[in-house]
Amino acid sequence: RSFGGLFPPSAQLWGTQEKMLRRTITGAAIAVVFIGVLLLGEFVDRAFMSAFLYIVVAVCILEVRHALGERIPKQYNWLIWLYAMLYGLPYFFFGFRGIIFLTILAFIAACFIAVANNHPDNVLQNIAFLLIYPGVLFSTLLYINRSASTRLILPGDPVYELVINSLWRGEQLLPYNTVGLSLVFAVSWFTDTGAYIFGTTFGKHKLCPQISPNKTVEGSIGGIFGGLLGAALVFLLFELNIFGIFRSGLPVKMSLKILDYVLIGFFGAIFTQLGDLVASLVKRHCGIKDYSNLLGSHGGFMDRFDGIIFNSCFVAAIFTFIL
Repeated sequence: RSFGGLFPPSAQLWGTQEKMLRRTITGAAIAVVFIGVLLLGEFVDRAFMSAFLYIVVAVCILEVRHALGERIPKQYNWLIWLYAMLYGLPYFFFGFRGIIFLTILAFIAACFIAVANNHPDNVLQNIAFLLIYPGVLFSTLLYINRSASTRLILPGDPVYELVINSLWRGEQLLPYNTVGLSLVFAVSWFTDTGAYIFGTTFGKHKLCPQISPNKTVEGSIGGIFGGLLGAALVFLLFELNIFGIFRSGLPVKMSLKILDYVLIGFFGAIFTQLGDLVASLVKRHCGIKDYSNLLGSHGGFMDRFDGIIFNSCFVAAIFTFIL
C-alpha cells in the first residue's frame, strides 16, 4: 500500500532502498576510518587512536549538550565547551585519572555558577548527567587504548620490546589495546546489524515500546548472535592470526580464550543494546530524533556510538579486574 495514495509502492520502495544505500555507504566510511586509525595505533603509535577517540568524545559531549537545550542555561556553555576541548589534554599527561579529575573540576565550577546565578537543583543534575554521559563513560575507550601493566615489565619479558616503543613508555603500556578496542567496536557493530536483520525479518514482540517502539525481542536475540559473531571475528584475527598481522590477543591461556570471547560477545551485546535503549530514552526525554546530522542518515556521533559507550565500560572492567 502507498502512503495515503500519494506515492506508488515502487516509489516508496526506491526511497527506502536509497535511504539504506546512504546508510550503508556512511557506515562503511566510518568503519574504514576506524580500521585505518586502529592500524595506525597498532603499527605506528596508539596516540593516533587516542586523538581519534578524543575528537569523537568531544563531539559527543557537545551533541548531548545541544540535545539538553534549555535544561542547561547558557551561562554554562563556556564551561561545557572548555571541558570538551580540554578532554584529551589531561589524558595525554596523566592518563585515565586525568579525565576523572578534569570532570570533578568541571562539576565544581558548575556548582559555583549555579550558586552565583541561583539556579534550581535540576540544572546541576543535568550538568552532572552530561559530564558522566558521555564524558566519564566514554573515557573507558581511552582507558583501554592506554591500558598499562600493574607489574614492572623488565628486559626479557615477552612483551618488553612492544611496550618500550610507545609514546607513553614510562607507563609500561601493554600491547592489548588493539584487541580490546576491536572487541568493543566489532561486538557493538555486529550487535546492531544482527538486531536490525532479525528485527526487520522476524520482529513481532516489542522489547521496550515506551522507550523505543521499533525494537523487538526477536531483534534483541539477533543482536546477541551478532555480538557473538563479532567476537568470533576478533578471535580469528588476533588469536588465530589468520592474516598474520596482529601481534597480541588477550593475555590468557588458549584453553580459556574461547570462553572469554564467548562471554565478551554475549554480555557485550547486552551492554550494547542497553546503550541503545538509554540513548533512545534520552532522545525521547529531549524530544529529538537524532543528536545531530553530522553523519547524514546515521544522525550524529552519539547516535553511532550510543551502544559502544556501554560496551566499552564492560570491556574496560574486564581489562581492570580480570585480565
